Amino acid sequence: MGGVTLAVFLACFWLGVTWGAFELVVSSSDFLGYIFLAIIGGWLLACRSLIEHTLQISPGKDGDVIAMREAVGMIVGRDTSSMDEEGCRRAGVESLAESFLDGILTPLFFYAVFGMGGVVLFKVISTMDSMVGYKNDRYHEFGWAGARLDDLLNWVPARLSWLLISFVAFLDPRFHGTKALKVGWRDQHFLPGYNSGWPEATAAGALDRRLVGPIWRDGKLETEIWIGDPDSPPCGSPQDIGQARILILEVATFLSCIVFFYLF
Repeated sequence: MGGVTLAVFLACFWLGVTWGAFELVVSSSDFLGYIFLAIIGGWLLACRSLIEHTLQISPGKDGDVIAMREAVGMIVGRDTSSMDEEGCRRAGVESLAESFLDGILTPLFFYAVFGMGGVVLFKVISTMDSMVGYKNDRYHEFGWAGARLDDLLNWVPARLSWLLISFVAFLDPRFHGTKALKVGWRDQHFLPGYNSGWPEATAAGALDRRLVGPIWRDGKLETEIWIGDPDSPPCGSPQDIGQARILILEVATFLSCIVFFYLF
């Protein structure tokens, strides 16, 4: 009940603050109202932070595995102490694919369907999930509401990410469209949760690389599963993370904006 109460309070509070600020601005000028929406929308999309974090991993820290581990530790919740350079870059690619969903695609989806209020609501729930949505003794019950609501809100966009990334892979000869469709459909269920497997598995197919591999958390081996075509090499080179940035940020994000703003 505490977790549900927190979700309702935060949603009502931030929707109220955003609506009140917008009404105050638009009362003086419609043009300023558009500027206000553009600024808020830009703040609520995670494009810039995605680019900065992955650039810090590679090429920013190439050759210094300690620094690469520290950079990866800023964006993943797994243990990084035993990662090599290839594992750090692989984690960066996985984070790019997953963050494309909850940092770019889902906010655009909710903006297109429900307007700015939809984006604010999603970001409140997403932030709550990232803060208290952990399956440990402290947050298992308190964070349940945020985690389940985040799963629900990402459900449709996650499946759209499979189609969108695959479409981009078909258009660009540097990627593999058929493998993106096949691997995304086949391997998405290997990852925990209902949604993150869709963009990660699809990206693995599009890049023709294998992702995930051994993941340690709190000193315990959490998974050893690889996703991707069994004949594909493991992801981990500087070229791989560069290709992932092109696929997820420069192409799929641009196409997402065109599709949602044109259709809606």
